[in-house]
Amino acid sequence: MTREKILLILLVVVITMAAGALPISAATYYVKNGGDDSADGLTDATAWKTISKVNSETFSPADTICFKRGDTWRIPIDAQLIPRSGSSAGYITYSAYDKGPKPLFLGSVEKNSPSDWTLTGTPNIWATANNSFILDIGNIIFNNEKSCGHKVWNSSSLKSQGDFYYDGANERLLLYSAANPAAYYSDIECAVKKHIVAVVDKSYVTISNLDLRYGAAHGIQGRNTSYITIQDCDISYIGGGHQKTQIRRRGRKRHVRYGNAIELWESAHDILVQRNRIRQIYDNAITNQSGNERGISQYNINFRYNVIWNTEIPYVYFTQNPATVVHDIYVENNTIVNTGYGWSHTEAPRPRAWALKFWGTMGTVSNFYVRNNIIYESKNLCLSMNNPQPGKIMFNYNCWYKASGNMIKYGRSAYSMADFPAYQANTGQDANSIAADPAFVDLAGGNYRLQDSSPCIDKGLDIGLTQDFNYNPIVPPCLPDIGAFELTNRKQADYNSKLTMP
Repeated sequence: MTREKILLILLVVVITMAAGALPISAATYYVKNGGDDSADGLTDATAWKTISKVNSETFSPADTICFKRGDTWRIPIDAQLIPRSGSSAGYITYSAYDKGPKPLFLGSVEKNSPSDWTLTGTPNIWATANNSFILDIGNIIFNNEKSCGHKVWNSSSLKSQGDFYYDGANERLLLYSAANPAAYYSDIECAVKKHIVAVVDKSYVTISNLDLRYGAAHGIQGRNTSYITIQDCDISYIGGGHQKTQIRRRGRKRHVRYGNAIELWESAHDILVQRNRIRQIYDNAITNQSGNERGISQYNINFRYNVIWNTEIPYVYFTQNPATVVHDIYVENNTIVNTGYGWSHTEAPRPRAWALKFWGTMGTVSNFYVRNNIIYESKNLCLSMNNPQPGKIMFNYNCWYKASGNMIKYGRSAYSMADFPAYQANTGQDANSIAADPAFVDLAGGNYRLQDSSPCIDKGLDIGLTQDFNYNPIVPPCLPDIGAFELTNRKQADYNSKLTMP
């Protein structure tokens, strides 16, 4: 074989190997109302229609599935979103395209037609058809979030307007109403007990720019997950579904309801939850927790720049197994407002309203930081820590505010806002934190940016982040503000459309 031929063969081998090493081009798929599931999904003109179609497809690392802004999908009618795993070569992303409101994923069924309701043999008790709801109804949202229903546990307790009962034997909903509910209310959303997004045994997934509402279970359930990013989502009116019934003393029943906005359950690591707006959640807004089945590990989890309001428990950590190992958890630069002021507070059998809650069984914890957060008002406590972990779970550079009553319960000791210096001295926590009104721009209007006079300006700890909730720069770079919003010298553009407080 000639020398030229040998060199040519080697050159072909090298080119072939180099081509094989190049990453495969990522694909973008489109989903919209009025799409066609038999199309290829690769353009807006050939977009798919349903979540079921998305769930049935296989994707490659770095692929993106985009749902059209302004469009709506109903989970009970279509399917919950079940993401596919990517790999270290690239995350699979579920997001939005086009202009307008974020794609709306509803965990509810609308019952707005008079024909949806039939008057039963009992005055003012109206029923949907048998077999109309095979799953529990955890909440009813009336008139575009003007009010919510009140769940009762037997039909004889239907006494007042808006009381509802899930008749599981006949798989239907019973509602007390002075007139046909579709005539009495302009809109009726019946929240079904089903997670809107289920990220179970998945990794390398991004969920962004989705609007999740009206589900009676979890908004996003993450179970045994790793390398997950959840960002720029709006999550509201989640939870209320019947989880279980406990038999108490003398045969008394205690009905347990549940529903979290974003839950990390069991094993979880390398998770980022950032820049989400969360409100009106029955139980927890954001949480990493685990059961007692086995000892697991959770680590490298960041909850940052989230804005949470009118929720029963904005952040929770607990484990039921002392063998659980948890480390490198960061709860940072969140703005938490008016804990316990939402629909769920009067619905809970035992209203709690803890802005930050740490239960008694901790497992083995280390490098757990809660810092740079604004925690403003709570109907109960801004912090409830059953089992203090000094040097392991550390609080600092936070802004705490509660106008009256106890603000913090740390172990067996309770502290009001006036007692904050004593809390700092006795616990060694929050050495650089403040107890003060953060001075929001418009508290009543739901604008939780900071006024020029805010004591939170430039008082946070530099943790290396360069942009705030609205993608505004941290100025000056080494002196961040406490909370989710940085006060800048330029006009503060809102990257996300504003959610108005109800």
